[in-house]
Amino acid sequence: MTKKNILLALVSLVIIFYKKLFVIGCIVIGAIFFPEASKIVRHYCFGDGTDLIVSSNYIKTSPVIKKHLSKMKIGQKHKVGMKQREDWRLSFAINGFTIEKQKHKIIVSQWIQFDTTGKVKTWLYLIPVSDAIVHTFKCTPFMFRSEWDY
Repeated sequence: MTKKNILLALVSLVIIFYKKLFVIGCIVIGAIFFPEASKIVRHYCFGDGTDLIVSSNYIKTSPVIKKHLSKMKIGQKHKVGMKQREDWRLSFAINGFTIEKQKHKIIVSQWIQFDTTGKVKTWLYLIPVSDAIVHTFKCTPFMFRSEWDY
């Protein structure tokens, strides 16, 4: 095979499998900058539907989480939505999540099931990306959870 044929074959593969390559790229690159989001996309695309328990190391330090927890009393459970600019890292992972403030524990959870219609977009900074792109794989919904002692 010539270099030209190899290049043509590679370009063809990229064109044919661009959605899969994009999603895998989000998982791989996201693992560095947005580890919670990367774990969610990986589990959604390749997981078995079991609950995903994610480390609270970043989540408990999020300004959005701190703000809402400061207004909550023990025993309260709140549904929280946010604008991406309030916390980019958290918004790429979860949005429309629930915070529960128990006596000795905080629980953050969200049912993860991406849109399939192509109408819902996630903004990757200046680029809108359809949430439905992940369905290039056979995806399985699941419950996201992160908890820590209070």
